[in-house]
Amino acid sequence: MSACEAIHPEDRTACEGPQDAVRVSDPSGGSVLACVHHGARILATVTVATVAPAEVPGAAIDAYRRARQMPPCAWQWDDKPMTLVEYAVWKGIEWDPTRAECVRDAVVRLHFKVDGMSDERAFHLGTSQIEATDTDLSLIADTLGVTVEQLLGGDFPGPRPGNTTEGTD
Repeated sequence: MSACEAIHPEDRTACEGPQDAVRVSDPSGGSVLACVHHGARILATVTVATVAPAEVPGAAIDAYRRARQMPPCAWQWDDKPMTLVEYAVWKGIEWDPTRAECVRDAVVRLHFKVDGMSDERAFHLGTSQIEATDTDLSLIADTLGVTVEQLLGGDFPGPRPGNTTEGTD
C-alpha cells in the first residue's frame, strides 16, 4: 500500500485513514494531500504551514490538534523517546533539574519498577518521600540504561517495555 504525499522519507509509520483527508500548505504555495497522522507531523515540522480540510470532514481540526502536541520531525522519536532535557528544549522550558526531581521523574517513567529495588522503596523515591542513596541512583540508572550523570541531568529516555523485573531491597 502506498503512503500519502506528506510522509517524510525517514518516517516509517503507517498512514491513518484516507490519504487525502487534509491538505497541508506552506507560505510559498506548495501543498500536499495527507492522512491525518502525517498531515499533523508535517504541520508540526514546517514553519508557518497551514492545514485545510480535503476529503474528510473534521480531519483538519484533528491534524491541527495533534500537531500542537508533537515536536518537529516527530519521526526522529519513534524508536527512541525524547529525554526530559530534549522535551524541555522542545517546549522552550529552561530547566535545571534538582536531584530529587530527576529521581522522581525517572522512577515515575519506570512505573515504579526498578530492577533490584523493592516496589515500596521505588514508590517512596518516586513520590519524593525519601532521598535516593548512591545505590538507588545506580539501580535507577541501570534500569534506564543510562549513567548516573545522565540520570541526575535529566537526560534519560522513557521506559523500555519489559526492561524491569521484580526486585528486592
